[in-house]
Amino acid sequence: MRFNNIAGLVSVALLILWNPHTHAFKFSERHYKSTVLGNSITFHVDIPGVSDSGVPWNLAFSRAAEQWSMLTPVQVNTVKSVADPCRYDSISGVGFTNNCWVEHLATAATFRSDGMIAGADLTFDSNSDWDVFTGNSRLKVIEHPGGRVEYRLIYDFERVSLHEIGHALGLGHTNFPESIMSAAPDRGDHNEKLTADDICGVTIAHGNPGGCPLLLKNPATVSGKNTTAHFVGGVSRDRGLTYDTVFQRVDKLDVMATVVVEERHYHKPGRLHAVVELSDGALLMKTDTGFSAWDGTIEALRTTAVQPLIVANEIYVLKNFDLRANQVQKIGVSVYVGYSLVEEPGEIYYSGTPIKFRVQ
Repeated sequence: MRFNNIAGLVSVALLILWNPHTHAFKFSERHYKSTVLGNSITFHVDIPGVSDSGVPWNLAFSRAAEQWSMLTPVQVNTVKSVADPCRYDSISGVGFTNNCWVEHLATAATFRSDGMIAGADLTFDSNSDWDVFTGNSRLKVIEHPGGRVEYRLIYDFERVSLHEIGHALGLGHTNFPESIMSAAPDRGDHNEKLTADDICGVTIAHGNPGGCPLLLKNPATVSGKNTTAHFVGGVSRDRGLTYDTVFQRVDKLDVMATVVVEERHYHKPGRLHAVVELSDGALLMKTDTGFSAWDGTIEALRTTAVQPLIVANEIYVLKNFDLRANQVQKIGVSVYVGYSLVEEPGEIYYSGTPIKFRVQ
């Protein structure tokens, strides 16, 4: 699709939910413009002892680091060496503590050199209950005098380590539920591996957008000028564990997208755009009150309200959308996402390649 004069009738075969306040991967504003020196980071880890399950703490952390190294352009190394994570000394320490940095369960405190991430101290709350396990959540049962019973959640150290390393590499929290970088990685029933969402965040943040499996290629502008903006998106039936392009009517879909604006556009007033093209020729645009027919002209494109654009503007196009309940029949869908600036009327930066899927 090009942004030109294309007419079409509105089809009610597909209803779309847009929520600009939820997101897929999100960059941490305080980390994003920094790159790990040499695209590598080394953590000094020598945590004594083993978990109740018999897995040494050092091994669990090393396995978490290895996932990031294998699947992203950043090499995350570990060395067996004691380094105080509470000491601001440019050495990346890892450990259990209740003396510093720990705001909640665990914290990644980064430090910089010449504007780049030089390292990060990772601290884990020593007052919490930890183990290394897979599968569902576990509870610790404590029986107190007088018959009172206390239930405490046991946290999986390896999963939380994966999450905190992600913060050290420049990622913020995501609301896409199965991503390691979701706001609740400590749940025992949470995914135990990096997802495409996690991988995309780090590959784009560290200058290798082609390594993102959800990258929408050929970013474009209405004027035809080149753009360094990136657009990411995909369709999932399992909350983001896997992505596909063909779905059955029994499926419930999540369609996510992320708009990474040009560096010179950070924090400028702008709008987010979503245009849906159905296989019957209909064009829909998102407005502040829902979806409306769109005639294909820039003048008629009315989308979300003006807001300051952040580095990565993450959205759900569909969220847990029940195809059968909404009586969706066989149809093909193309979703284009983009943004515009108040100071550049008539210009739109958008995904030249759409998110495409079909229901059969």
